Amino acid sequence: MKAAFKILISFIVLILLLGTTIYFIAPSEINVTQEIKIFSPKKIVFDQVNNFKKWHAWSPRVAKDSSISYEYGDTNIGNAAFYSWSGSPELTGKGTMKILNSAPADSIIIDLKFNTWRSNSTLKWEFKSTEQGFTKVSWNSYESLSNPFQRIMTYFMVDTALIAADFLYGLEQIKAICEADSKYNTTAAEVVTSDEMLILSKKIACSYAEIETEMTNGYAALLDALAKQMKKPSGYPLCIRHNAEDPNMLSIEIGLPIEEKIEIEEGITCAKIASTKTVKVIHHGPHSLINKSYEAANKYISDNSLEKNGSPWENYITSPSESEDKTKWLTEIIIPIK
Repeated sequence: MKAAFKILISFIVLILLLGTTIYFIAPSEINVTQEIKIFSPKKIVFDQVNNFKKWHAWSPRVAKDSSISYEYGDTNIGNAAFYSWSGSPELTGKGTMKILNSAPADSIIIDLKFNTWRSNSTLKWEFKSTEQGFTKVSWNSYESLSNPFQRIMTYFMVDTALIAADFLYGLEQIKAICEADSKYNTTAAEVVTSDEMLILSKKIACSYAEIETEMTNGYAALLDALAKQMKKPSGYPLCIRHNAEDPNMLSIEIGLPIEEKIEIEEGITCAKIASTKTVKVIHHGPHSLINKSYEAANKYISDNSLEKNGSPWENYITSPSESEDKTKWLTEIIIPIK
């Protein structure tokens, strides 16, 4: 009896020593990060993560477990968006996710809860625009293991390499989805002489984040000014790119071609664009990728030893109201030269 008791005590001591050793050698946190570059505008990539209903198209959980099901909260987009999942206990288990903070097109912080022994994780996504039209995406998961039981269980049950592989899979799926929507092409550059043009115009100075709203409101003001005099534009909407003193700001002049001068309102002018020699290319695709076509035009100018002579402008041959398919949008880029 005494021998059995001694064996039991020895076994308990051994377990305690083993548990203590594992506790001190086991990591005190789980911290995994994966990154990828996606050839797509930042907002398009951000929307894939900010909308929980879009996760089904790229989430590694779906790839692992075809039986998984979702339930969404009152909102599935942006701050306070919520969903729960339920899948195979061996593959994906159960859990919930809630967006704690969504900074439009910049970052997203998510609270992730597992219905198991694991503690909560914080997911952090960051989106940064880079040169040549790419978006750098970072997906991080952080989990503090302050509980001794969780730390020991994690040592045996959690493989951070598998988490990293899942993150990379998800990022690659997002890349495929976003880049499918980011196709464009550019026609060969040519030297042409532009026609003289009278325009109704409005100058705008704003940040890059405000440009879409400012242009929409500006064109609405120009159309309203024409409608009051029962006039219509005589050509495509255009936008002249002026040089801005502040690199973080845009200085543009939006315009509508008109046949004759009209009475103008405050903030709106009648201006004339003189006939001039130009380099022209046609951008076929989303406006967000138009800088790629500018690069082609500028390369043509440099390769042929030409010299720019004034502010470039864009003629919007296809407007968003005419086609929701951005790959079908046509934009003329006109760069004056000497």
